[in-house]
Amino acid sequence: MNKQNMALEPVKFYDIYAPLPLEEPLSLWLIAGIAALCGVIILLILFFLRKKKKKISPYWQTTLQKIEALSPLQQQNPPLYIEEINNLLRSYIETRFDLYPTKQTTNEFFHSKKLLENKEIQQFQQELRHLFDQADMIKFAHLSPTKEQLAQMEESISLFVRQTIPQTRENNKTRRPL
Repeated sequence: MNKQNMALEPVKFYDIYAPLPLEEPLSLWLIAGIAALCGVIILLILFFLRKKKKKISPYWQTTLQKIEALSPLQQQNPPLYIEEINNLLRSYIETRFDLYPTKQTTNEFFHSKKLLENKEIQQFQQELRHLFDQADMIKFAHLSPTKEQLAQMEESISLFVRQTIPQTRENNKTRRPL
């Protein structure tokens, strides 16, 4: 046998085992059922694992709500009311203006470089100074505030928060033409 004849002759293979019988192919209904079951499982997983989106209120709205919630405390415990509303005001200023009155005394806050550089809060500095001084006198000198002083303080803080709401497209009623 030469090489040319070998290339032309077909190679014969012999089975070691007899052909294995295959079971009937999977029916189309079984495949569709498995796919539907997988789809339902995936949907259930997504439904239960997704994070429930809570509507997050803007910080100024939350602050105003907390001021209203503190209102009954005026008559029950005025010193505690003053302390709470003062802390609320300081926290609002920290969040809104990126200043840190919660970590400073009143004098440190009003002499801080960041406050002096912040043009947005400059117009309210005198009113804030008055509010902080009143709160300090009640808190540290143990002065007893009158109901009128407490009501005026609450109104001043609420007004300050309302006046300092950041202007966004939603809040801004006058829009520039495109």
